[in-house]
Amino acid sequence: MTFLEIIQHTIEEHRKIRNDVGAVGHAANDMEAMFSVQRSHAGWAQSSLEDLPQSVERLRQAVGVVNEGLRRHYGYEEQYLPPVFGDTLMKALVFEHNEVRGKLSAFLTSINTDVAGMSQEGLLTYRSSIQQGIGDLMQSIEAHASREEVVLRMIARALEAGQTAKEA
Repeated sequence: MTFLEIIQHTIEEHRKIRNDVGAVGHAANDMEAMFSVQRSHAGWAQSSLEDLPQSVERLRQAVGVVNEGLRRHYGYEEQYLPPVFGDTLMKALVFEHNEVRGKLSAFLTSINTDVAGMSQEGLLTYRSSIQQGIGDLMQSIEAHASREEVVLRMIARALEAGQTAKEA
């Protein structure tokens, strides 16, 4: 694969997600992960306290899918982007990937609390904490994806301009 093909593939993954949000069960990259968490958050926020145990289980499943999707997507980027990005930019990308992975791991740990038998006050506190965690996770995923896409588009533009200059 050429550098331009790698960049175009990565951008295309992001574009597909924006055009077709798809089902929670098919997280393929960071943008889809963000939308999957967002959908889960909407269901979570609308559930009653009585429905909380079922909502927690659905949220666990959705976040597990997001985790797997990001693992695959970040793995692809970390395998194919180093020659495109160079050492310094790649270190920054991996640093951000690790930040998102850490937040996702912490969030997965936080939702593994057993809610059965919690008091109403405990459930409300737990629910508020989870909602805050979802918001923070979504913001981290979205911010990373946006920064990454700006860099990818800049490099693609430079590569395309270089090809055009060679052809002229």
